[in-house]
Amino acid sequence: IQEVLGTLKNLSQKKSKPKKKVSSYDKAMGLYGRAKYAQAKNILLGLIDDKMSATRKARVIHNLGMIAYMDKENDKALAYFSRLFTEFPKTGYNKNGLMFLAKTLKRMKKNEEAKQALGELISRFPKAKQVAEAKKMMKAL
Repeated sequence: IQEVLGTLKNLSQKKSKPKKKVSSYDKAMGLYGRAKYAQAKNILLGLIDDKMSATRKARVIHNLGMIAYMDKENDKALAYFSRLFTEFPKTGYNKNGLMFLAKTLKRMKKNEEAKQALGELISRFPKAKQVAEAKKMMKAL
């Protein structure tokens, strides 16, 4: 009995591994990845002015733009995608950002501006998968 009690005492004293704290950024990206956009949006809005790497900042802005586009908040989508392109012109997120900037402009019936965004996408990222869709969209405008 003493041996069993000793073993139980040792087991109860062992500490479980502390849970790793998930950053707000990681939490937001996880929610976004699981299509929980409303929840992700709230966290992303809190992150937009935080100090972080350029890559992370570009992703935050891109994802906010995508959420605004899906919510049909055209003015906000334009602002986010324009900011993404202006502040981070070389990021890969602009392949998608420019495409959705053009789609937003088209939705707002600003076809000439949409063509400019598509032209920028095609010239800056000629090998991007979005280029085929961009060329097709440009012909339709």
